Amino acid sequence: PVLDESQVLAWGDFIDLDYPMLVAQTFEYATTEDSNAFYITAKALSSCGGLELCDLILVEPNKEVASGDTVFAWSPKGASIRKILMKDNMVILLDENRDPVVLAKDNTQEEWKYYRVSQCIRKL
Repeated sequence: PVLDESQVLAWGDFIDLDYPMLVAQTFEYATTEDSNAFYITAKALSSCGGLELCDLILVEPNKEVASGDTVFAWSPKGASIRKILMKDNMVILLDENRDPVVLAKDNTQEEWKYYRVSQCIRKL
């Protein structure tokens, strides 16, 4: 499934991993084993983390996120692409301006959610 701007914002309101499959109007082939994987369009994001040249960004929500990975982050302020750094009991999300968002690693009540970005596709 491919989510556009309005679909990404609606998805963020309840973070249902089945949502992309249920509402997507377009689909693209992806080589992934993540059954909940989906694409987002770069124009759906408030910050692209340097990936604005991509037409489609593959998000694999069931893949483990490691320090240094690029992630699709959602907060009540919108969706963005960020780099993630994990140190001790902190998670630091950096955008292309290096403006950090610092979260507690073990706090599941945070308003921020993040999922691994695995691929950036430029369509011809």
